Amino acid sequence: MKPMHILFANFSLRKTCLCTKHQNIALKIRCLRGYGMQTTKNPDMFIKEFSDENVITAIDEKCPVEVKFFHWKWVKENDKMHWKEVQEQMPKEDFKQLMKMELSAFRDHVERLNGHILVWMDSAENFVCSSVEEIQSAYWNTSMISLHTMVSIVAISDLININATAVHTILRKTIPVIKADYPALTVVHYLSDSPTSQYRNRYIFQFLAYHEEEFSIKARWNFLESGYGKGPCDGLGGSVKRSADMAVRQAKCNIQDAADFYAWGLQSEVYTRNVSCYCLTCMTDVETTDCACWELHALSVDSNKTSKENMQVSDEHRRSEDQHKDHYSGNERQTIIPKENDFIAAIYDKNWYIGRVTNVDETEVMINFMCRAGKYDDSFKWPTTKDKIWLGHKNIISIIDEPVPHGKTKRLFKIPKEVIDCLEEGFVSLKDGL
Repeated sequence: MKPMHILFANFSLRKTCLCTKHQNIALKIRCLRGYGMQTTKNPDMFIKEFSDENVITAIDEKCPVEVKFFHWKWVKENDKMHWKEVQEQMPKEDFKQLMKMELSAFRDHVERLNGHILVWMDSAENFVCSSVEEIQSAYWNTSMISLHTMVSIVAISDLININATAVHTILRKTIPVIKADYPALTVVHYLSDSPTSQYRNRYIFQFLAYHEEEFSIKARWNFLESGYGKGPCDGLGGSVKRSADMAVRQAKCNIQDAADFYAWGLQSEVYTRNVSCYCLTCMTDVETTDCACWELHALSVDSNKTSKENMQVSDEHRRSEDQHKDHYSGNERQTIIPKENDFIAAIYDKNWYIGRVTNVDETEVMINFMCRAGKYDDSFKWPTTKDKIWLGHKNIISIIDEPVPHGKTKRLFKIPKEVIDCLEEGFVSLKDGL
């Protein structure tokens, strides 16, 4: 057995190339959370949830006279400047002024212009074609595929030398794809390095001059200086080539030309679903419910199929079901005020969840949510990391009985189908009013 003080290395937890402004705000948010402020760890969500005045008020209430926090700054060592994460301590009043100044700068930093999009492009290292089983002479006769990466689109070709004509052809096929995904597009900002054979030449300048006439979209082109280092295009190209090479090693395919690479890419597509559209309403407010062009996609379970497991419904659950029906039978909805340790169903982020009330305020309650488990959405479990959030009383659908544990390990909790149906009815009647 592994001793408790021996830890496994987890390379996925290490994050590199982070934004300095984002990370400094994240470190200060971590400081506020340590002093008891209930908030998210994400800086982008933090500025949406709290105004500057709310943050200053929380600092006054939660923080001590002297505030300790970490942040990244230039440090002079041996006559050279280095970036280091250092701990500092300052009076509360100075920390309030610093936080107010950095929050204002951070809001300007993350602000996005509606209708503008960035296309960052670069030519990745060529991919060497290979097969699962190949003869000896194939080693001296291998073919290569060129990859032109645009975050997050990859264009592949048998043409090894990517010149201005190839770039023009790729962009003419890429712009319609971007316009289909983002109809509100008005301005494209191209970003690339500056080799004269590919981007910084008269052919690209001519393409840029006639861009609005050809695509009905304005365009700007920015060139990076030489030696700027690795960027997201390099990561995208490396990820695609590594995945293709792994597919060949696992005998899933043979890639001998660009057509084979493209066919593998279509077969290896990750299953996706739409979670939001790209209309102006949704891009302005991600939490809006007034989008007219959004269509809900849902999976339905065949009602003719019955579960092999028969579950006995207790009298308490039957009474709870009757309470749910009586609660939504009238025209006006009554405000639900739960108590601590009550199990409730509440609406959050356009869906309903089940959880336990851990704290009660005058207008809000803190809920420790469970997550869905199982095949038929009637089983729930406690997540590995606690999912706690404050919600208003208007978000509460109903108070329910404590879920019944089942299974060998008793880690899953079952909700009767009758109760779930009543909660679904309550969710449908309440979601439009939130």
